[in-house]
Amino acid sequence: MLSDVEIIRRISEFNFVSENETRPFNPDLQVNPASIDLRLSNTFWRPKYSGQPISFKSEAFGSDTVDQFERITLKEHDFITLKPSQFILCRTYERFSIPNNLSGRLHSKSSYSRMGIDVASTGDFINPGWRGHMPLIVRNLTKTEMQLRPFTSIVQLCLEPLSSEAQNPYPDQNDRSKYIDDEGGPSEMWQTLCREGLNETSFSGQNDDIETIINFGRKLNATSLQNYLKSLPKLSDQETASDVVKTYISNTNRSKISYQLWTLVLGPLGGYALGSFLDSITKLDTGRFGYVVATIVIGVIVFSIVHRLTSKFNSHEEMNSFWKKVGADSM
Repeated sequence: MLSDVEIIRRISEFNFVSENETRPFNPDLQVNPASIDLRLSNTFWRPKYSGQPISFKSEAFGSDTVDQFERITLKEHDFITLKPSQFILCRTYERFSIPNNLSGRLHSKSSYSRMGIDVASTGDFINPGWRGHMPLIVRNLTKTEMQLRPFTSIVQLCLEPLSSEAQNPYPDQNDRSKYIDDEGGPSEMWQTLCREGLNETSFSGQNDDIETIINFGRKLNATSLQNYLKSLPKLSDQETASDVVKTYISNTNRSKISYQLWTLVLGPLGGYALGSFLDSITKLDTGRFGYVVATIVIGVIVFSIVHRLTSKFNSHEEMNSFWKKVGADSM
């Protein structure tokens, strides 16, 4: 394990970068006798608890493993409350990298453990060549609510020398390393399950096409990604990855247009129904004015609902832009 002398001598190799220049990485304060203190970020992911079981089956293409967390970013001096037995996903404030001739391990700070707060890395071993924000799981083991405050030291990074420099450091040469440039967020297991699912379709053995389909998914936000993965069982009968992605983009755009058309239809119909209902219960002849008001009210409500649902997805323009980039990289 590296001592503070070796850590300081090699400090530039770890490429420490803080999220905010007002709180820079400070070796004088953060380097210990045989470890480096890492701070808690102000970005958290709270579980949504949908109530639906997660199967981890390849035939679901990983669709049930995504969009399971709500991202929360705290402002300066804010805190997040952990209820008894609750856990939350978070990450280190510092972004860093591990040289190819070292491996890393994260250990929780004793002070938090003694307060009944369990801090663990999603995988305490860090491969040579890895870089990013290290994800953390914080769990409240007590029966008392706990307030987590960002920017405090929460884990220690210990570094261990290898017998030789790694021949195949992280990421692997097949671009299958899910957590390179890690943002410290939720699991990327969907990539493994999607790859397994595609290998059970007509894309079996077509590794380049499979990786292209997955690379496009990496560009999507959580809501669009889940919808994309749910669509793959039907889309996997296409001949190429290009056909899969273009068909998905086209289908999604048509669905969005149909939702908008339904808004135009449901607004007047709903307004007419509301106007009739008001006439029947008030015994007043509201006339055309009442129907106009009712139509506007219902139209606004329907539009708001549809807009809220569709705005969670990547736009048609965004997906076309993503595909141009992914398609060019796969050529």
